[in-house]
Amino acid sequence: MKTQRTRKKSFNLSLASFRRNANGATRLAAFLVGLAFLGSPIVEATVEKGAKLQGSKLQDDTSLLRFTTHKAIKWSSADFDPSTYEHPTGNPTRLKFKAAGDYFISLTAPIVEGPNGNNGKRSQQEFVIAKNGTVLDVGAARSTYIRHDSGHGESSGHTAVLLRGISANDYIEIMTKRVHNQNHHDTFLGLSTLFVEKVESSRTIFSGTATRTVAGTNLNGNAVSPLQWTAGAKDSGFTHSDSSNSQNVTLDAAGKYMVYVNVPLDGTPQRSSVKMMIKLNGTQVAG
Repeated sequence: MKTQRTRKKSFNLSLASFRRNANGATRLAAFLVGLAFLGSPIVEATVEKGAKLQGSKLQDDTSLLRFTTHKAIKWSSADFDPSTYEHPTGNPTRLKFKAAGDYFISLTAPIVEGPNGNNGKRSQQEFVIAKNGTVLDVGAARSTYIRHDSGHGESSGHTAVLLRGISANDYIEIMTKRVHNQNHHDTFLGLSTLFVEKVESSRTIFSGTATRTVAGTNLNGNAVSPLQWTAGAKDSGFTHSDSSNSQNVTLDAAGKYMVYVNVPLDGTPQRSSVKMMIKLNGTQVAG
């Protein structure tokens, strides 16, 4: 049976910032991963070549997040495919890889304020991925701002990223610390979840990183501008150029695509808020 071939489609991500401080600059280091298909059969409640870890304590068995030096999350429960992973009893902050390859990483880490408030002082936490003890430059989660006023006392850190070139016996940890200039307020870690899945070589994927939009590195403006991508992994099935119209990623075949984007920001503006949207053939994707 022949199937009808549809014309190629392209998508890009655009950012707009709604600003309070027009002179401040907001910078980013962004990560995009597009997967033609991500999913695996279930075997005895464990995803084949997948791992799910949960924990609400840190390496020192506390949950207080008021510190400025990285500590690792301690995983108290672990459900994983033993052919692909190991969760060492003596190192419960680590997830060890038994097989080389590319891995998809997803994290959710809730935060709640303590009973002692100080209105007018804010807090912000970061969650980063460390491989073999070294913090990576992709996958940071920093959208954790808590105002500690007007009923705003909870937040969470999230990331979804592709880690390429993992070797057998490598291990990862999720590290966290306070990144706000003023280390005020007690905040506590909630039940955090780490999901990891090995991406088989047969899957069609594209991943890329970005440090600017077409308009520039300052996102603190009202004009919409797409991110410019440098490809990290590009399988046959995606068309992309790092040097020409790098904001566009062309999908070579019709189908359903899963897209994750992580955009950690930093800068000096007060209360700036960046809007992100995914566009397909120039039209914003609904949802």
